[in-house]
Order: sequence, then structure tokens, then C-alpha cells
Amino acid sequence: MTLASGNRNGTMGLWDVETKKAIAKWTGHNNWVNSVCWSTDGKWVASRSDDGTMQMWNVVSRETDLGPIKTGHKEVHAVVYSPDISKIATGREDKHAIKIWDARTGELLSTLRQDSSVWSLAWTSDQKKDWKWLD
Repeated sequence: MTLASGNRNGTMGLWDVETKKAIAKWTGHNNWVNSVCWSTDGKWVASRSDDGTMQMWNVVSRETDLGPIKTGHKEVHAVVYSPDISKIATGREDKHAIKIWDARTGELLSTLRQDSSVWSLAWTSDQKKDWKWLD
């Protein structure tokens, strides 16, 4: 079992939980890495940092897959892969709080407006797009 961690010095680590040993150390951010997210297939880890960037890391090759991507956020508060791994969402605090990115190219796909800070994000696991609000 492998665990990913973000660190105050801008690095990320991969840990073997059973042996309690570090198996990889990644550098690339210039500020705290406050959040990481595994892709659903376990091949990538996305990181977000207070430096306003996000990065995607390839767990198999142990190399940076994509990034750092300058998100336009002063600080990135949240990062999450979509269930099909085709997109990544980032969140922060301002009116352009949520951004959706292509996970393979890093291209900005859309921006969602929010009236307050975004500190966490989650995609629906079934990928349904139609909502019927409960009354």
C-alpha cells in the first residue's frame, strides 16, 4: 500500500505504508503542498500548492507528468481528479473559484463562479450530469 504526502517545503513524497519507508520524493512547488489527490486508477497523483500551481505526477515513472501549471489562483485550496481521470478541478477563493482542466494537456476547459472560498471539491462517482433536487 502506498501513501502520498505533501510537505511544507514544497516537496511531495510517496511512502510504502508496510515498510514505513519513503519510496519517492518529488520537487516542483515553491510553497506548501497542502493537498494531493490520487487518480482512480492509481497511476497519477495531483498536487496543489500555496504557490498557485498544480502538478500531476506519474507514480510508475516517478516523474512529473504535467506541470507546474500556473492556475491563476493566488493559492490553490483544492485539487481533485474526475472519476474517468480526464479532468482535474481546482478551487480557491474569489469569484472564479473553480477551474476545470484537461488532465492530459493542462488546458483550462472552464471556470465556475462561486460567491465564497472553495476549500474542497469532489466529483460524483457515477458521473451523472442531470440533477433532480430533493425538496
